[in-house]
Amino acid sequence: MLKTVRAIGITAAIAFGVAACNGDTATGVGGLAFEATAAVVPSPTQNVVVTATITNISSGPVDVQYGCPVLSPVFHTGSLDGPVVYDTRLVFDCAAISVTKTLDPDEALTLQANASPGLPAGKYYVEAVIAVNGETVSIGAGTVTF
Repeated sequence: MLKTVRAIGITAAIAFGVAACNGDTATGVGGLAFEATAAVVPSPTQNVVVTATITNISSGPVDVQYGCPVLSPVFHTGSLDGPVVYDTRLVFDCAAISVTKTLDPDEALTLQANASPGLPAGKYYVEAVIAVNGETVSIGAGTVTF
């Protein structure tokens, strides 16, 4: 069973004592910190690249176990609490795999996911859903405008 840890918007940034810029930062999975950003790559298909960084903030090594999909972009209107208009978890299909990476203290693992949601022109709030170590972390990745 997956446990969900949700960190949304500027509230999460204040709660964790971190200034939010394009995305947010969250902690909550055994010695790990999470950061995410989103950017539009100019193309006819409105490609959005979501980048998530997982950093070991503990004093010892931490195993990070993940599979497919490890990072799923979710698009909302109005705010991160607003209606979901595109969720890659509903359209993404991949093989069931499992990878374990050991991160030393202060070492980071960077993940990227691409999405071409085909949404109408407008501003969208991007949520990065990261599944590691049997838990799911949802964190704001910023906004994109088409």
